[in-house]
Amino acid sequence: MHVFSKSTSAALRYMVEKECRPESFLTTSWFLEKMDHWFELMSSRSIVTALSHFKMEEYEKAISFLRDSIHLFQGLKIDPRGSWKPVQTGLLMATTTILEEVEQLFCSQTSDSLIESSNVVAELEREAMSLDSNLPSCHELRKKSCRHTSG
Repeated sequence: MHVFSKSTSAALRYMVEKECRPESFLTTSWFLEKMDHWFELMSSRSIVTALSHFKMEEYEKAISFLRDSIHLFQGLKIDPRGSWKPVQTGLLMATTTILEEVEQLFCSQTSDSLIESSNVVAELEREAMSLDSNLPSCHELRKKSCRHTSG
């Protein structure tokens, strides 16, 4: 079950509307919807949700949402003291990186969508994994190391 999801958000809204729960639940509901959309954009492997120039209006909305997300993450108050948390750094770094990569890909006109470039990356990952399969495991290296030191 995914906590940061539209279904969890809807459940919280339902609890406020039908079960007279505190309206502060709506803030959490709003945040969960934002995070669900953020994750959808950041991890898309579908041409429908990928950042692409195929539908410029959708692309511009997505880029605007990601830029707004940076402001959201910067202003996020996770605990009562409002101190900065490592998760905020991770969210900012990931979002900033995606925005920079998309701009670089599209400006260099090597790709019309991030999904196309991620397919290239996936192919490189598969190739690297096939090369890694020929490498000895940590356990095998340890055995060899013990043989050399004991003998």
